[in-house]
Amino acid sequence: MKIIRSQNEIMSYCNELKLKTSFVPTMGSLHDGHIRLLEEGKKYGNYLISSLFINPLQFNNQEDLANYPKNYNEDIKIFEKYDVDLLYFPDEKEIINSNLKKINSGNQGKILEGKHRPGHFDGVLTIVNKFFEIIKPNYALFGIKDFQQLCLIYTKLSPLHSTTIIPVETIREPSGLALSSRNKLLNDDQKLTASKIYEGLKLLEKNIKEDPKINCISFLENFYKDYNSLEIEYISLENTSIFDENERFISKLLHNKNRVIMVAAKVGNIRLIDNILIS
Repeated sequence: MKIIRSQNEIMSYCNELKLKTSFVPTMGSLHDGHIRLLEEGKKYGNYLISSLFINPLQFNNQEDLANYPKNYNEDIKIFEKYDVDLLYFPDEKEIINSNLKKINSGNQGKILEGKHRPGHFDGVLTIVNKFFEIIKPNYALFGIKDFQQLCLIYTKLSPLHSTTIIPVETIREPSGLALSSRNKLLNDDQKLTASKIYEGLKLLEKNIKEDPKINCISFLENFYKDYNSLEIEYISLENTSIFDENERFISKLLHNKNRVIMVAAKVGNIRLIDNILIS
């Protein structure tokens, strides 16, 4: 595996590549969800590129940024194990400077997650756009767990680049808890509580099949109220078309799934998100 830290070096290197490239951006602290992205990336291009960069622009809470887990040495071993060809591991000062082109997530970045994390999606899009400019990947892979992020990258950034966005299913612990780097900050009891987020979503999915007119929000509110240590921030049922823009249609990206139920909750002081897609 080749590791590049210099922006000029990686631009020059990628410009000379004559291969189909797939790209998996990460903030490190890798888990099986990231590994699935890397494995899927191997199926699309014949040269796999990943990045390791904790993006300070996407944190509206500085304490959250300070507490974000950092395991660089372990991460590099995982990148090597899963046959990443090139790792971009930049220095923050080289990425975030006065020349950085800011991307505005617009109204779609201010609803749902964006309402609770002001500026978060501006920061995500700004850095992903920067990496797309530098690396120019043919394919880029993103998890469906971060649903709004996936939609915004697809609608706001893919029109600007010759990069095909590939959505990848959420990977879960045996309990159903969606894998996240933040799970490392939960103790066993908290993980059990956190698994109830998806348990409620799956039970709702089953009930929708029996009664398509069920009130999804009320159903989940009633389910979650039995778990006092699960602090629900929001439950939202949306048509995926709220993210459509620039002739990019989200249902097409998601194989005609046209509704999404999104949940954000805190367990202790750890904030977690999850969702299910329904037709």
